[in-house]
Amino acid sequence: MRMNDQQPVNIVTQFFAWLAAIASAAGITTQDLIYIAFGAVGVLVSVLSFVLGRIDARAKRKNEERRTALYADYLDKRSGRSGISVDEADQYTPLPGGESEA
Repeated sequence: MRMNDQQPVNIVTQFFAWLAAIASAAGITTQDLIYIAFGAVGVLVSVLSFVLGRIDARAKRKNEERRTALYADYLDKRSGRSGISVDEADQYTPLPGGESEA
């Protein structure tokens, strides 16, 4: 049987009791412990933001490189400068001046 059965056990009360006990054992105030915890959360958010931003920038750069290669291949085919033969789709696609490549 508990000593004080008149008050229900509240989870918030238990949380702050444990928080105060941990702060007391560490030799700091509860306010300082909460400040440290939220500082750690801020550092975590900053690191995740940086890492995810780098991943996004890398994906964007890869996509632009792929697009540039596709565009260069297309221009090489259209200009006739490369040894690549004209594919079927290009045979039926008129050039801007109305002239034909074939």
